[in-house]
Amino acid sequence: MIYRNFSPERGGEIDLICRDQQTLVFVEVKTRVQPLYRPLTAVDAKKLRYLKKGADQYLKMLTPKPQYRFDVVEVTLIPNELPNCNLVKGLKI
Repeated sequence: MIYRNFSPERGGEIDLICRDQQTLVFVEVKTRVQPLYRPLTAVDAKKLRYLKKGADQYLKMLTPKPQYRFDVVEVTLIPNELPNCNLVKGLKI
């Protein structure tokens, strides 16, 4: 992990910034307790724009700009059970 809760002044927030080999990864973490729907469904077009805005602010600090992608970590919590985690790689933004 490179950064946690990146929140630039100009808006946008990134839960985690990581590396996967040579790729910079902007990660949104979504947690639900006994969800009716997958946590991924909470990452709608508005949220994607917000993520992109935060990522753009972070990328402005880097020279040269690396290859990057957006991922979501889905966490499902069910009482008296271990958390279930699922990584969704490469969101289209």
